Amino acid sequence: IPTAVLANPEGVYVGNSTEMLFFTDEDDDGVADSRRVLYSGFGTEDTHHIIHTLRQGPAGRVYFNQSIYTHSHVETPYGYRDLQAGGVWQFRPETLELEVYARGMWNSWGLQFDRWGQSFQSDGAGFEGLGYSFPGAAFVRAEGYDKYIRNLNPGQPKLCGLEIIDSPQFPDAWQGLLVTCDFRGNRINSFRLTDSNSGFISTQQKDLVTSTHGAFRPIDLQHGPDGALFIADWYNPIIQHGEVDFRDERRDHTHGRIWRVTAKDRPLLKRIDFPAASLSTLLDNLKADNSFYRDHAKRELKQRGAKAVLPALKDWVGGLDTADPRYENYLSEALWVTQALDQVDYPLLEKLLDSENFKIRALAVRVLEERPTRFASIYDRMAKMIVDRAPRVRNEAIQVLRKLNTEEAAKLVVRVLDYPLDENLDFSLWNAMRQLKEIWLPSAEKDPLFFGANLEYLLFSIRAVEDAEAVAPLEALWNEGGISAEYRPGAMELLAERGSSRMMAAVLEDLDLLGDAEDVVAVFRAL
Repeated sequence: IPTAVLANPEGVYVGNSTEMLFFTDEDDDGVADSRRVLYSGFGTEDTHHIIHTLRQGPAGRVYFNQSIYTHSHVETPYGYRDLQAGGVWQFRPETLELEVYARGMWNSWGLQFDRWGQSFQSDGAGFEGLGYSFPGAAFVRAEGYDKYIRNLNPGQPKLCGLEIIDSPQFPDAWQGLLVTCDFRGNRINSFRLTDSNSGFISTQQKDLVTSTHGAFRPIDLQHGPDGALFIADWYNPIIQHGEVDFRDERRDHTHGRIWRVTAKDRPLLKRIDFPAASLSTLLDNLKADNSFYRDHAKRELKQRGAKAVLPALKDWVGGLDTADPRYENYLSEALWVTQALDQVDYPLLEKLLDSENFKIRALAVRVLEERPTRFASIYDRMAKMIVDRAPRVRNEAIQVLRKLNTEEAAKLVVRVLDYPLDENLDFSLWNAMRQLKEIWLPSAEKDPLFFGANLEYLLFSIRAVEDAEAVAPLEALWNEGGISAEYRPGAMELLAERGSSRMMAAVLEDLDLLGDAEDVVAVFRAL
């Protein structure tokens, strides 16, 4: 039974049990002429957790989710990929590169991107509402992760589906709202995001739709081609779990509804035939004031190919009004088109990396994350971005350096500790040092000052890997008397927790070196 469908210019992607399928219609008769299995091996242990929520990202990649009680083992042309429990997959259709984008959550049936390329999820269990997602993120119940990121709405009931209001069909006050389905409460919730450090604060707003009818079960919602909001209503008084007898007569196996929500006295958008549109029309729709036009213009531009699109895109960018308040948003759309065509415009990327707007800089760094080694001056650039004044940019930079997987990347990524860490940054650096362990630990064992004189870099890295062997560089520094008073409390606590019995004894003998009673207590707790 298909549990996800995404219609794109090149064909239709279908999540179907263990497989991701791709259908094409060569003669435009509405009937598939070819059927291809792109991947197989997705888990099916729990039928309402199998792959679902197919979404097109802003830069040509396709995303889909799976939930907690499934375990996927997938072969790709680039090797084996697995996702134990819940998470988000991403793949590039033309190359079949498949990767895990984020891990965790209980039952996430909502995924959406805002106009800055930031991604969000809704969770159908766990009572934490919406989550801010990014490459490498891990949430509650992520397999193999002791540390994870909390969602944005603790106490919020189960949610399903996710859309961001971005259409002039709706009032100005609605623009940017994240809307999602509370299927148990028979209503559509809305949330307003505000920037907070590297992430966001989510504040619940008024419900968009409510119903007293117990069979109203909204499960997904999306903007349509006319700018309206379309809501998929499962229409069933019983939620399909085992609490109620499967033979209960109230179970409705045949009905379902799709609602179309519009604002009174506001014009609908004109429908555009994107496959038939001229190249100039498609490019101009990158400036559209609604996400449907922008997204579908990018999809069609990708389908037409680099040879036809890139020269025209370059001319279009050159003709933009630099005084337009949305000038950099238009440049971002153009950058995403080049990324979708796998021919990133690096001069344009450089321009956006130097933007005064931190949201644009963060967007540009995330473009780098896909193929960082193609960028000629990647390390020089990342040396700047990892200490960017904006926490969100620093968080994106961590993901790039983690993916580079080199000694130089390991030395750079710890510099994020030069600034305060919020929850996202703390997790991202922890995750990076775990994944870079085979790079930095052998080097630090040879040279305990591998990271430099700032021992906070080494202390954080050792804590992240939770490996008894990882404490060896710190033990060597202690034995050499190379730990100054500034770093002594943290070092002694870590040595007491992870060090050998001999090292623990040495720490106890030197407690008088600690001038603060709280530091002494911390050491005893570590023991």
